[in-house]
Amino acid sequence: MSFAAMNENAGVDGLVIDYSVQYEIDSQSDTTFIWRDEELSDGDKYKSLVDGTYQLYTVDFSEITGVPNNPNFRVRVRFDARDASLSEGNRVTFNNITLDGNLLPDLQDKMVNFILERNYPNPFHSTTTIPFTILESGQARLEIFNTLGQRMALLLDDTIQEGSYQIPFDGLNLASGVYLYRLYVDGQVQSRMMVLIK
Repeated sequence: MSFAAMNENAGVDGLVIDYSVQYEIDSQSDTTFIWRDEELSDGDKYKSLVDGTYQLYTVDFSEITGVPNNPNFRVRVRFDARDASLSEGNRVTFNNITLDGNLLPDLQDKMVNFILERNYPNPFHSTTTIPFTILESGQARLEIFNTLGQRMALLLDDTIQEGSYQIPFDGLNLASGVYLYRLYVDGQVQSRMMVLIK
């Protein structure tokens, strides 16, 4: 993985990097990713930032157990901050984020057994519809997340038959912003973005 980052007076000394190759689902169907860093080198766990100029950073995940070809692989980048209360315009800017192709799942031999379509309307004011098609019956879970990765709603968690579905979503109790809707079907996952405007 490689990316460029620039510290723009954000009060941040560096970036703390970890990863997840598995998750757990509790009795309320909440998803918890198991974050770890023990197989990363010290130089990959922490990246110092330079003020006012882009720096190129690389992190080598290729030799880490459970990472290559794992559809559940996630990377998390957190700030090592001196002062988390920042004024407007102070930020860390990221650019040119790439993930090595050999880390991605080989989908040529895997048949995707569902299609997650765009919600409509999008943007939406309070309600929208999320359509998807299941090609083979299986266990399905449809969730809504905010951009921080917090689950905001669970719309479906059941075994369903093949066919087309349209799931309504009411964002009345949510703030305006960008949300992700994610469909899991028998170990495969697809996500799309939607925008709520009030």
